[in-house]
Amino acid sequence: MVEKGAAGRKEEVVTREYTINLHKRLHG
Repeated sequence: MVEKGAAGRKEEVVTREYTINLHKRLHG
């Protein structure tokens, strides 16, 4: 359970950074 939560949290951060990068590319 702990491992799943940690993985989910890490995935969330990566997804957020990826989305921000995507927006920067589109608007930049």
